[in-house]
Amino acid sequence: MAEHLGSSKRAASMTKPATTPAPLRLVRSAVKPCQETIDALTQLLDLAIRGEVTGIAFACSVRDGSRFITNVTGRCFENPTFTRGALAFLQDQVATLQHQLPRDGPR
Repeated sequence: MAEHLGSSKRAASMTKPATTPAPLRLVRSAVKPCQETIDALTQLLDLAIRGEVTGIAFACSVRDGSRFITNVTGRCFENPTFTRGALAFLQDQVATLQHQLPRDGPR
């Protein structure tokens, strides 16, 4: 019996010490940039640098599409009546896109 206890003690002393979990590390998101969005923003930036775009009112989706950002700058901020008209035109364009979607697709 003593031998049995001795072997248990020996086995206990031979066990590996508890390891701590590896630290968390940041990984890049699987979301890839949308080239169409990059191209549109680049074109707007180029036009703004040349002085052709003097204001902007926008809404954009963020990552998973459940959040959005909006803002109004420049002449669009200074002339809200004009901006509301431009946004109404944009709303009509988006409504047309929505109506062109298949009935069983996303809305």
